[in-house]
Amino acid sequence: MALAWMRTPILAVEFAGLSLGAATVRQPVIQVRHVEPRDAAHWIALRAVLWPEDAHASHAAEVDRFFAEPRRGPGTMPEAVLVAETAGATPALVGFAEVSRRAYAEGCETSPVGFLEGWYVVPERRRQGVGRALVAAAEAWARGLGCREFASEPPDGSPICLAYSPFARVF
Repeated sequence: MALAWMRTPILAVEFAGLSLGAATVRQPVIQVRHVEPRDAAHWIALRAVLWPEDAHASHAAEVDRFFAEPRRGPGTMPEAVLVAETAGATPALVGFAEVSRRAYAEGCETSPVGFLEGWYVVPERRRQGVGRALVAAAEAWARGLGCREFASEPPDGSPICLAYSPFARVF
């Protein structure tokens, strides 16, 4: 079965112009889209920074499995991967979000629950809205599959339901 990859951005974010004296510099547009096989090497590199305790070969195997076995559905981790890419002549991946649907997440009342499995933005693109765009696209992905709640696991390992958090919107 051939895979059809979405080529249109899920979300495009144009950053506000930055005023530097008399000149105004525009930051590049960031597009959030589904990962494609051509992104594999960059996705592996970003995963290795987020999860340094795992060997490079382990990340490569996970990415290969994702593309080779297009099983999608609740319980598949990750079920979808979203990447943030700069627009322009030389586009570059500057972040990713791995998302899934879980039957249950601590503090949530509905099932399935959209779940942010992992999320990373390169340091030079932080505090510029890239992470916010990735999370918004992840929430939209989950909402589009009928999820009414969205959750994640903070670094301390205790899952939280973001639908009830002041940082997220209730679907």
